Amino acid sequence: MVVLLAGFLPNPKLETSILSISLNTMWMVYTIPSGLSSAISNEEEVVKYVSMMMPILATSDFMDGIQCTLSGAARGCGWQKVCSVINLFAYYAVGLPSAVTFAFVLNIGGMGLWLGIICAMAVQILALVVMMLRTSWDEEVRP
Repeated sequence: MVVLLAGFLPNPKLETSILSISLNTMWMVYTIPSGLSSAISNEEEVVKYVSMMMPILATSDFMDGIQCTLSGAARGCGWQKVCSVINLFAYYAVGLPSAVTFAFVLNIGGMGLWLGIICAMAVQILALVVMMLRTSWDEEVRP
């Protein structure tokens, strides 16, 4: 039905193409985890656990891309020391305690460890975004 509705948009050929690509990508995101885990293990528990972990791992990978881009921009500005402090704080003050809490206190297991990493990345991204927003880019480009 959505594909048919895309035909009524201002540029139907483009919109239908984009929608088709998006639907195929979404289909792969939801079907590959179970197929991938089935290829690695015959145990039903492993297959289910990997399928549950894949969205968390995908979120982690997506956030890592954002964090790497922001860190690269900060390093380009010569803020290596600030970035190292942010990394240390994010992973050791936020990520590690979060991972321990999720995995062992809340009994989430390995998923909790990855959620701790995601918490650390969220802190890194937030701190780096604040740094970037507060930067006077006109001053930064002057020799």
